[in-house]
Amino acid sequence: MYENAGFMFQQLDLYLQSIGMGVCWLGMGKMNNKDIKGSEQDNLKFVILLAFGYPHDDPPRSSTSEFRRKALSEICDIPNPKLEPARLAPSSVNSQPWYFTHENNVIQAYRSIGGGINTMLGDMNRIDMGIALAHMYVANPDTFCFFKSQNAKNIKGYKYTGSFTI
Repeated sequence: MYENAGFMFQQLDLYLQSIGMGVCWLGMGKMNNKDIKGSEQDNLKFVILLAFGYPHDDPPRSSTSEFRRKALSEICDIPNPKLEPARLAPSSVNSQPWYFTHENNVIQAYRSIGGGINTMLGDMNRIDMGIALAHMYVANPDTFCFFKSQNAKNIKGYKYTGSFTI
């Protein structure tokens, strides 16, 4: 559910930015129970807010060199330039909880569960994984294929999210 919310909302986020709108994820936002109760919505769970609108100023960044992101070598076992879209993806407090491993032409996606900020962020890291996967999908719409493997390796400090090909 959380990964899917990140995956779907990030595509909306990217679209809104493409038409000149500003977008902000509000992970600490909250809705009143009366706002989400209703005949068809009784089984829904609030996940996150996405605020958007036309900005008063120019975008804060004009090139990818202005992003504060981990190096490819820090987010994957083999520095793979094809993972650049995931590297540039936004995440809660810029935590970039993802780690990717390679096995032939399959890439496994893991999220950090070990200590520090990642423990505090909890389910937000799951949303972040969906955001990173959305970037991989948007960059490779005709070839991206996500699936769950029964044979994913265990990596200490990380939890398997899924696998994909591009």
